[in-house]
Amino acid sequence: NSACSACGHTVGFLPDRLQIAALQSADSGLHPPDDAAAVYQPCGNQVEHGICNWLIPPGDDAALCPSCRLNQTIPDLSVPQNVAYWHTLEQAKRHALYTLIQLGVPIASKVDDPNRGLAFDFLADKHPDTEFTKPLPGQAPVLTGHDNGLITLNLAEADPIARTRHREHMGEDYRTVLGHFRHELGHYYWDRLIRDTNREDMFRDCFGA
Repeated sequence: NSACSACGHTVGFLPDRLQIAALQSADSGLHPPDDAAAVYQPCGNQVEHGICNWLIPPGDDAALCPSCRLNQTIPDLSVPQNVAYWHTLEQAKRHALYTLIQLGVPIASKVDDPNRGLAFDFLADKHPDTEFTKPLPGQAPVLTGHDNGLITLNLAEADPIARTRHREHMGEDYRTVLGHFRHELGHYYWDRLIRDTNREDMFRDCFGA
């Protein structure tokens, strides 16, 4: 949320403090009530599209928050339904990133680290107004997965009907948007932190082969 549901006060997530805070307006941005010197900026995706409650920390001149700047491709926002689906994907992505920050694992964009960085593509291969059953002309199938730091998610995963249909087709007990992010991020961090290191046996002893 970007506003308190009870009083309407502006709130936001401070990624450098790992906390949700009520915010007060200042001439140059927003600050927590107890720290007027810590001036944060709203994420550009919140200003333009209303889909992000993470803030840009003091001293960071980026236009997007640390979560949104990991995006390489976002959906076609000229399609009205796509904004809501994108919102759903971003919510789940922020939940996953919050856990990663808590764990203290490295998080770098492909802009900052082209070889080992992380990026997200949110793509569609079917019309959202048909619950993702009608193919988009000329669009190749979009497969959710991970490839060398690039995580691709099919926008259809944000539609509960399409996701349930796919879950039943695959014979899965459950299928969630957050679960997709965690699964693909697991592949990424295996490649970055575990593969071809002396940690492989220890990892398998703990988590299984």
